[in-house]
Amino acid sequence: MGISQGLALEQKQKMLQRLSPQQMLLVNLYEMPITELSEEVKNKIYDNEALEEGTAGHSAETSSDSDFGTDESVETEEFVAPETYDTGILGDSEDEGGAGSRGYDDKSQEMPIGQTVTFLDDLWSQVANYDLTEQQFSIIEFLIGSLDDNGYLTSSTYDIVDDLMFSQNVYTTEEEVDEMIAILHQFDPPGIGARDTRECLLIQLDRILEDGNNQKFEKLELVQDARDMVSNYYNFFLNNNKDKLMQMTGFSALYLDDVFGIIRKLNPYPGLALCESISGASQTVTPDFIIVTDQDGNINLSLNGGYMPSFHLSNDYLQMVRMSQDPSVKMSRHDKARFEYMKDKVEDARMFIEAMHQRQHNLEKVMRTIIDLQHKFFITQNERDLNNLILSDVASKTGLDVSTVSRICRSKYALVDGSLYKLSQFFKRNSTNASGQEIDLGNVEVALREIVDGEDKQNPYSDEKLAELLESSKGIKVSRRTINVYRKKLGIPSSTNRKS
Repeated sequence: MGISQGLALEQKQKMLQRLSPQQMLLVNLYEMPITELSEEVKNKIYDNEALEEGTAGHSAETSSDSDFGTDESVETEEFVAPETYDTGILGDSEDEGGAGSRGYDDKSQEMPIGQTVTFLDDLWSQVANYDLTEQQFSIIEFLIGSLDDNGYLTSSTYDIVDDLMFSQNVYTTEEEVDEMIAILHQFDPPGIGARDTRECLLIQLDRILEDGNNQKFEKLELVQDARDMVSNYYNFFLNNNKDKLMQMTGFSALYLDDVFGIIRKLNPYPGLALCESISGASQTVTPDFIIVTDQDGNINLSLNGGYMPSFHLSNDYLQMVRMSQDPSVKMSRHDKARFEYMKDKVEDARMFIEAMHQRQHNLEKVMRTIIDLQHKFFITQNERDLNNLILSDVASKTGLDVSTVSRICRSKYALVDGSLYKLSQFFKRNSTNASGQEIDLGNVEVALREIVDGEDKQNPYSDEKLAELLESSKGIKVSRRTINVYRKKLGIPSSTNRKS
């Protein structure tokens, strides 16, 4: 009996909200800190002849009869880089003098601040978000120390169990190690602790899907298909075998390009910063926001312009484009091609200027909302005055998408009365300890500092005693090992070194 075999082709039709070029540009600009953005602007001016550095010497008349811009093209023909002072007062007073320029002048537009926190320090600070047993702490300590230059764990779970037993005298199981690796996968940057590039990409895609209900631009279905491709057809993806992928998945060529685009935006080497910190490379950060308070409770917010130049659309290019749109002007084929090129450059320049304006507007909107929701903290700068705040709170108040707020807050710093803060430090959420009790992570640090400050320096408290006092006097139950993590994070020496 003959058996007929054949390949069945299945074509999928998907509803997809694709990112427009303007939206993709804006997404990238949101994530850039000021130093990176300054370089991006300089490169853009260099690459696009329709952009000229400096403020515009022309006004609305240069584009009033152009028919391919946006309705706001007149207003967005130039971008003036923000300075580090006087963008407005938050508070009761509307005095323009206010606290605006206290301690700052226009000669210090970019203020690099020495950042002593290394990549490893940042990982250690995240350990404090989990109340671990002493054994679990030892395991995750070993895992962090075992990360390679890419941020990967290359040893098998079996080998890690073996190494822990012989080098650390820690007896554990593969199941417990895998649990700690799963916790490490929750750390930032996403992908840390992956075993290989494939798992690194999957961790990052899973992180996007976890917050997926709040994604406005990246359709969940597209991200899910990207994850399925990495999970099931990774070798074909790695070899860029699009014909085979289209055959296996039923995706069209256009849809497959969109899936590839999602994956290309991921970071396959989250540990590169680890290499820099280990090699002792000097790391500096530049604040994106300058915040100054005064004794009357006014808060002045300024966006830092860094060394970013102002720029505008070229008047010559605009005039040439207008001339090309005049039906009475006769042009050769060569002239039409040249004018089409110039028109594309002007459109690209306009899109970039509009995106820069929108970025600046939304950065300021987000930061003002954070200040409004954490007003008392910005006045006192006491962590006890931090309110519970998560990204969705800011998103709902600003009308922006949670993913947009997340991108804006990522890798950004604010200088508050001379003290440097990561924007993530203005957010606070309660956590749960091993006993299932909800604890306020910010209050743990404040309470620990109070107890240490009030102790008898001739007989300072041990970590075990500090844990007991936190529970008895503050109602905060954490392990002795967690006290050790918080001490290191706060720069508090051990009891032996605190003894006078």
